Amino acid sequence: MTKKRGIFYLYLLLFFLFFTFGQFMQVFFTYFINEMQSNADASFTGWTLIYGRAMLYLAATQLIMLPLSGFLTDWLGNIRIIKWGALLTFIFGVLNLGLFIREMNSPVIIYLVSIGFAIVWSLIVPGLYSVIPKLVAPENLIRANSLVQLINQLVLLSIPSLALSLFFYQPLFIYLSIVLIIVTLLGVVNFIIERKTNQDDLLSNKVSSSPGEQTSNAIQVILLLLVSAVVNLPISGLQQFVLPIVSQLNAGNVSTEMLNLLLSLLGIGVVIGVIIAFFVKFKASKKELLTIMLCLGLAFALVGLINNIWLLGMILLIVGLLWGILNILLLTKLHRVALLENMGIIMSLFLLPSVLQPFVLMLAGGILEKSGASLLFIICGVLIAVIAGIVSFFLKDVSKITPS
Repeated sequence: MTKKRGIFYLYLLLFFLFFTFGQFMQVFFTYFINEMQSNADASFTGWTLIYGRAMLYLAATQLIMLPLSGFLTDWLGNIRIIKWGALLTFIFGVLNLGLFIREMNSPVIIYLVSIGFAIVWSLIVPGLYSVIPKLVAPENLIRANSLVQLINQLVLLSIPSLALSLFFYQPLFIYLSIVLIIVTLLGVVNFIIERKTNQDDLLSNKVSSSPGEQTSNAIQVILLLLVSAVVNLPISGLQQFVLPIVSQLNAGNVSTEMLNLLLSLLGIGVVIGVIIAFFVKFKASKKELLTIMLCLGLAFALVGLINNIWLLGMILLIVGLLWGILNILLLTKLHRVALLENMGIIMSLFLLPSVLQPFVLMLAGGILEKSGASLLFIICGVLIAVIAGIVSFFLKDVSKITPS
């Protein structure tokens, strides 16, 4: 167990390195879109459409690649798929830089970068998430997942500002240096992991189960994936684009700084929720999931009703807190009930809601025209609460399911 603990910490370092690379890539991508716009004759509307298409290409590629990557992870093993992912990350970074240097104002470049980043991200992330239950005992999974989510949230809150400040001086040089450093570290850490363990070691937590238990567990996995989609699609999809509209309509003239603060409060709430999940002894039980989902649905619905900016901020902090705890409990419950040899494909399906944001926004846009932004939050909040009640009747407590 001591050996596996050491390997787990190395994988935490891989999480940090890859999440950091992803945030630098997003900032770099936005920076060069702005550069292209300033160096081209196209209108702002034209570049907005190009950016929108690029986001759709990125989401569509991830939608295709994630299940494929999950299958490859289960087939080839976590260690091998992450190694090839690190190599592709390096190749992608160098090619990306070369494309921007050769042609600074072509929309095709933006589309190629979007697709390339989607392939790299989709290849590595399921392998990282699916390795956690292979290294950590079931009773320690909540704390392990809390650490992973804490790293993710801290990177989201800190790296974009750092990247922007660095790109302000020498963007190409800084970008190339960061890509080389991160990818080199990815390769080194993965090489150390490869020397210390193998795929058979990662499957040593496997517990035999009967066909009846496997069928029961499969049903639980489907229900948990449904709950994850119902919770994460509206919250992640609406927060950045619809929340400003609600703030302006309900709370009057809200400054850009205040809108940024509101979004930050949601992220800070997630961090607080992750820390709470780490220290509080949750069991990921049906009762806990039901209670948190009902409270989350109510709080999310209130976002569409509050007309005081400070009260709205407090509600968003609570939404973030509950959202952070719930995602950890859902992930932990999936890790406990799913078969280890199928964990790659299951984690890829768990991650799908995070890549469907452009499609959610297209749907939300149609609803906005007919019903308004406030009602959209209320509908989503009620939907979360209703699904919580329905699914709770079919979920089983983790303690009653044999972990596989």
